[in-house]
Amino acid sequence: NMVYPVENEFAVLRGSILTFPDGKKVTVETEPVYVGKDLIIYRNSIEVNGKTRDVKSTILDSNGRVAIKADGTVEDVEGKWKMKISGTPIEWYFKSNLLYVLDIYGFVKEFDTISKKTLFEKRYSGAYGFDFINKNIVVGIPDKVLFNEKKLDMNNFCVAKNHIWEYKNCKRLHNGIGYIVEDGKIRLIGKNMEFFANKIRLIDGWLIIAGEEGTWAVKAGN
Repeated sequence: NMVYPVENEFAVLRGSILTFPDGKKVTVETEPVYVGKDLIIYRNSIEVNGKTRDVKSTILDSNGRVAIKADGTVEDVEGKWKMKISGTPIEWYFKSNLLYVLDIYGFVKEFDTISKKTLFEKRYSGAYGFDFINKNIVVGIPDKVLFNEKKLDMNNFCVAKNHIWEYKNCKRLHNGIGYIVEDGKIRLIGKNMEFFANKIRLIDGWLIIAGEEGTWAVKAGN
């Protein structure tokens, strides 16, 4: 099962049936990446107002206005425009109309999805991940972590509670929350919480946690 925030309510996926807040039911063949009012985004297609079109390259994520794809292209969900903004993305994060991307070449970019302009671009050689503390960027490079352009002697990192925590295999959600998987459990860094879960996703500022006993949605900010 999975839930998707739609305006101030939720669409619920049970098996192959996606139920919208107004009661409308849609049969889906695969789990959607994003669901909005009159919008369903899958990995390889976008459905708007009941009309589906295929897209080239796999869709990684969406903010409901645009989708970012595995080839580094950003595409309007209605198919009005698309732009190549990066190489293959390693990590990305939507913050309102802004999209942050780290690509395989080490470029960190801030892209405005409304003006369609790159607002910030800098290359960090060998970068494997990024996050934020307040508005300051944290970038992981081989054997070091850069914060405020200072090198910290760390091999990997999470960001939580405005602190940098050293953990291997950290999953950075880029909104002040990170988690790791240990002994089959998911542990939220900085919150001293752990739980059994099949998956965890950040959708439109909601932390969606799907476990054996149900699915939880926690407002986590965006």
